[in-house]
Amino acid sequence: MIRLVIFLLGLGMFLAGAASHFQHIRMPIDLRSITWSLGSVALTLDVVLMVAGVFFILVAWVFHRLNTLS
Repeated sequence: MIRLVIFLLGLGMFLAGAASHFQHIRMPIDLRSITWSLGSVALTLDVVLMVAGVFFILVAWVFHRLNTLS
């Protein structure tokens, strides 16, 4: 069940980040205008959400594959 929650959380994060690139999809918050910086690197929130979403999807997939092996 926790793998499903992690997968759905990652999918939701990825889709929210990707939806901000399309003008015809109305979002309540403009994710492209919010900047996240770490040192000299500045990223917009949509990129951070997409990268973190793909990471969560991969984590859920790896744990699913490990569960089927045992």
